[in-house]
Amino acid sequence: MKLRMPDFDSDHAATISRALVENALRMRSMAFLSQVKMSLMLDTLKSDGGSLSYMRKIKNSVSGNFDDWVTLPVKISEEARELQQITLTMERRREELRSFLAEQTQALRKSESRFRQLFDLIPDGVGVYRHGCWRYLNPAAVAMFGASDERRLIDTAVIDRLCPENAALLAGQMEMSKGVFEERLLRLDGSEFWGELRSCQFDDQGTPSVLLVMRDITRRKQSAERIHLLHAAIMQSDESVMILDAAGVVELANPAAARLFDCTPEQLAGRMAAALCGGESGKALCDRIDECVQNGQSWNGELTLGEGEDARMIARRVSPVLDAHGRVCHQIVVDRDITEERRRLDRMEHVQRLESLGVLAGGIAHDFNNLLTVIMGHTAVARTGASDNVVLESLQVIEATGQRAAELCNQMLAYSGKGQFVVRPLDLSELVLDMVRLLEISIAKNVQLRYELATALPAVEVDLSQIRQVIMNLVINASESMDGGNGEVVVATGEATLDGKALQEMDGGDDTALPGRYIWLEVRDNGCGMDAVTRQRLFEPFFTTKFTGRGLGMSATLGIVRGHRGVIRISSLPGQGTTFRVWLPAAAASAEKLAAQAEEVGLRPELHGRSILVVDDEEAIRSVAALMLEHAGFRVWQAADGMEAIAQLEAHRDDIDCVLLDMTMPRMGGEEAFGEMRRIRPDIRVVLCSGYDQETATLHFTGKGLAGFLQKPFTPAQLIARLHEIMGDG
Repeated sequence: MKLRMPDFDSDHAATISRALVENALRMRSMAFLSQVKMSLMLDTLKSDGGSLSYMRKIKNSVSGNFDDWVTLPVKISEEARELQQITLTMERRREELRSFLAEQTQALRKSESRFRQLFDLIPDGVGVYRHGCWRYLNPAAVAMFGASDERRLIDTAVIDRLCPENAALLAGQMEMSKGVFEERLLRLDGSEFWGELRSCQFDDQGTPSVLLVMRDITRRKQSAERIHLLHAAIMQSDESVMILDAAGVVELANPAAARLFDCTPEQLAGRMAAALCGGESGKALCDRIDECVQNGQSWNGELTLGEGEDARMIARRVSPVLDAHGRVCHQIVVDRDITEERRRLDRMEHVQRLESLGVLAGGIAHDFNNLLTVIMGHTAVARTGASDNVVLESLQVIEATGQRAAELCNQMLAYSGKGQFVVRPLDLSELVLDMVRLLEISIAKNVQLRYELATALPAVEVDLSQIRQVIMNLVINASESMDGGNGEVVVATGEATLDGKALQEMDGGDDTALPGRYIWLEVRDNGCGMDAVTRQRLFEPFFTTKFTGRGLGMSATLGIVRGHRGVIRISSLPGQGTTFRVWLPAAAASAEKLAAQAEEVGLRPELHGRSILVVDDEEAIRSVAALMLEHAGFRVWQAADGMEAIAQLEAHRDDIDCVLLDMTMPRMGGEEAFGEMRRIRPDIRVVLCSGYDQETATLHFTGKGLAGFLQKPFTPAQLIARLHEIMGDG
C-alpha cells in the first residue's frame, strides 16, 4: 500500500482518512487498536511560540483506497510530550551514531586496504601470527619461504620456519618483542637462509597478535664472511700489504708491512708509501707509478730499501681500486722482500755461467790434450833418435813447453770438474803439516803463517795433488792480498755438520752436495779484502786482479772442490781481509783403513803377449801412439772407429792382447765398441784413453771389466808404464 505523506494545518492537526474515522467511531478504542495496524513515526516537532503540538501519520494496514481525508487534532500530555522529546533525541543520536559508525567502518576498510597495499609492496617480509600460527604474510614473505602463494603458509606453525636448534628460544624472544635477531630460517624445501627479524605485539580485534618483519640477509652474511676472510688473509699474509688512499697515503697496513719497514702498523698509517722506499713526488719513478695507477693500470717493479750491505731488494706491485664512477679511490700495494731470492738467483746464474765456462774449458782442454798428445809423442820419439845436441836441446824445449801446456789444460779441466783425480784417503791436517815448508817458501817474507789445525780428524777421500793445489792457491792469494805490507795468514782445519740451508748459502761448489759431516780447511788473512764486484767474478776463468796473473788459480780451485763434492764459503770486506773456507765430505772410515783398501786395488794379471790395437778417430793420435808402441817393441794394429776395431779384433782374435780405446768416435763410439769386444773376446784387456778425467770418462764402464785408464796427453814412458802395469810386466 502506497503511503501518502500527511498534510499539516496551522493548528498542527493531522489529516486522516474519512472512512478510517468512521470506522473508528463505530468500534471501540481497543478493538480499533487491535484491528488497525498503526505505523507511527515521530516527525518534525514544530513550535509556533505557543503550546507544542505533535502530529502523527497514521497508516491503515487494511486494504482499501481512501481518498477522503480529515484533519483531527491530537492532544498529548506534558509528560508524554517530554518523554516523546527524549525518545526523539535518542533516535536522532542513534541515527547520528549509525552514520558515524558507517563512516568509520568505511574509513577503516580504506585504511586496511592502504596498509595491505603497503605491506604487499615493501621488499621485506611481513607476517602476522597469533597462537603460534600464521594469519597473514605479504608476497615478500611468501617468496622468502619459497611458497607459491600465501595459502601454503596460513594456519601453519611459525616454529616450523625456524631452525630446530634455536626454534623454541627464538619463538619466545619474538613473542616478547626483544630487539633485533639474526637467525637461520627454513624454506618449505628445507633449505636455510639468514634472516634479520624484528617483532612487536599488538591487539588484533581483541586477540593478542605478533607482527614480524623479516629481511633476507644471506648475501650480507656471505659478504661479511668474505670481508672477514679477506681481512684475515691480509693480516696473516707473509707479504707486505698496504691500502692507500687515492693520493698514496697509507690507510691500513698488515703486520708483514710493519716488519718490512721496521715499525708498527699504526706508525705506517698516514705516511706516503713512496717515501717508505726513499721515493718522493717529482722523481721520475714516483711520477711513472702515479701516472700508471691513475690511468687504472697496475705497476710492477723492483725497489731498493736501505743502503750498503743492509740494502734489501723489494718487489712492489701497485694496483688501483676504482669507485662506481671509474675513478681511482684507493690503491693496494703489495711488497715482497726478494733479497734472498735475488741472491739465490744470482748465485744460480753465477754457477750456471761457471758451469757453461767449465764445459767450454773442458772441451778446449780435451781438444788441446789430443793435440799435445801428438806433439809430445813425436817429440819424445824424435828425442830418442836424435844425436845432435842442438836438435836434442830444441826437442827438450818443445817437450817442456808441451808439458806446461798440458798442465794448463789440466787446470782448465780442474775448473770444469773433469780433471784427472787419483782419490786416496788422507788426514787434511797432516797434509797441511807436510806442506809447511813448501807454503813458507811460496809466500812473501813479510807475511807470517800461523796454523790452527784440529787433531784426529776423520779422513777425506781426495786427490792428493789436486788438494795440494787448492791449499797453495788459497795461501798464495792470501799472501798477495797484503800488497807488499806486513800481514798474517792463518791456515785452520776442523769438522762440522752442514744441513741443507747451510749448503744453499755457500758461494760455490757442487750443487748436489748432500747434508752431512764435513771436514773444512780455512785460509784467512788481514789483507786488503774484496768488494762485491770482485767477489762475484772471483771464480770466472781468466779473471784476475794481478798484472801477471792468468786468472785460472781460483777457477781451478772451484773446479777441484766441486769435483770432490765439496763447497766453498767466502767472507770478505774491503780493508778487512778475506776468509776462504773449503768444505769436503768426511769419509766413513779412517784414513789408515781406507789406505789399506786402496793398496789392494792395484793388482793386475800377468803379461801374456805384446800385441796392441790402437783405436782413435784422429789419425795423428793413432800414428803417434803406434810410433811409441812400435819403438818400444810392440806389434800394433790401428782402427779409426769402433766398427773397424771390431773387424780387426775378429781378424786377429788370437793375436791382439790389449786395446787402447778412444771414447768419442763416429759410426761406433768407445762404449758400444767395448761391449762388442768383450762379446768376441771376454778376456780382452781394454785401456780407455781420454782427454777428460778418469771419473767422467769411465762412468759408463763401471763394473764392466775395463782394464785401465790413460789420460791424454801421455808420454811414451807413461804409455809403456801403464801397459806394463795392466799386462803384468813391470
